[in-house]
Amino acid sequence: MNYFNNLTEIESLVSRLIDKLDASRTEHLELSVGDVRIALDRHCAPPPHSAPAMSMPAPAPEIPAVQPAPEMPSAPERSDAATVNAPLLGVAYAAPAPDAAPFVTVGQSVKKGDIICIIEAMKVMNEIECDRDGVVAEILFENGKMVEFGQPLISVK
Repeated sequence: MNYFNNLTEIESLVSRLIDKLDASRTEHLELSVGDVRIALDRHCAPPPHSAPAMSMPAPAPEIPAVQPAPEMPSAPERSDAATVNAPLLGVAYAAPAPDAAPFVTVGQSVKKGDIICIIEAMKVMNEIECDRDGVVAEILFENGKMVEFGQPLISVK
């Protein structure tokens, strides 16, 4: 079965995939459609090593002493809270529809198996379930924005 009509369609797909890779923190993306396989890696192999050109070193500029940065107070530890993380990359939605109430809110009790959000990946809406009982301490994703695999979605106490 031929999925692409011409090379332009493949080039367009590759261009869109590169844009998606650039917009995410994903390191590797692989796609197979029919007999076409596309693999993208964020990091390329280092260029071949060549002998350095001989030159005279430039005189070192005087560097002013750097003042240490003032110590910032550390954020309070959330040792009693655990996060529920995204199981896949996609766009996260807090509610089942734009005009609907969100699945969870801060302070709400949740049980293992409760739906906390939807992640849209490749036009498929995936309901994401809470993996523990507790109370929602914080919502850690932005509605309608891309989330990465493993990114914390909510914290639960």
